[in-house]
Amino acid sequence: MAIKHINITLGDKLIKEIDKIRTKQDITRSRFLTIAASMLINRIRRKALREALKKGYQEMAEESLNITKEMEKLEEESLKHIGDQLIER
Repeated sequence: MAIKHINITLGDKLIKEIDKIRTKQDITRSRFLTIAASMLINRIRRKALREALKKGYQEMAEESLNITKEMEKLEEESLKHIGDQLIER
């Protein structure tokens, strides 16, 4: 994995919070920020996946409802046809 050096600007309060946690975890600031960035990226990807799945499920539900409605129409037509045939006899 290639490593790039970057400069970032953070507020004093945030740096103090980071240092408080990373010291307890015995990790560097770079490691802490790498972990935090990776977690945020994964969170955003999972959210996008959940939204895509939700949309897919909603579309499938709509399609299933349309199929059910069509089947009901066919069933009604079939029952009417059978009824008409019984009456003719």
